[in-house]
Amino acid sequence: MFGFLGFILIFILLIILIGVTLIANLLRTLFGLGKRAPKPYNNQSANDASTANNSSTTTSKKKIFDDDEGEYVEFEEVE
Repeated sequence: MFGFLGFILIFILLIILIGVTLIANLLRTLFGLGKRAPKPYNNQSANDASTANNSSTTTSKKKIFDDDEGEYVEFEEVE
């Protein structure tokens, strides 16, 4: 009898724990509570930097790789 009542008690406590966790996550999402990761930079400077990078890549088209890079080279496998 007590085994069954113990199982019911653990089951009810598990349901309560899951409910409290879900409510806490919902409140944290809605109200922004809890720890936040610091932003490394603001969005304005990130947009300016990406715009500057895009304009510099379109104006200067220099070759990055040498002529021999990326070519197929035949080889013999030595065992």
